[in-house]
Amino acid sequence: MNKTTNNKEIARAMFLYISYSILGPLLLIGGLGYILSRYFDNRFILFFSIFIAWLFSQVLMFKKLKRINASVEKIGEEGLKKEEENEDIKKK
Repeated sequence: MNKTTNNKEIARAMFLYISYSILGPLLLIGGLGYILSRYFDNRFILFFSIFIAWLFSQVLMFKKLKRINASVEKIGEEGLKKEEENEDIKKK
């Protein structure tokens, strides 16, 4: 598998994760807020539920980005170690 295909797969996976992490809470929490706002005839409930869904989405994306950053740093450190090993081999 070449690097371009790998990057496309990563981009596609991130797009799907971000879409679901936004749409999932919005549909679940926002949908519940919509039903409650219709039942109690109060639009504040709908706006509050959308705000809570937005906060939940932000937390999900923050956690995912934190894991991605950790894995990228790990890959970068491994790459540096391999470069150092290759330089040592070339010097010998």
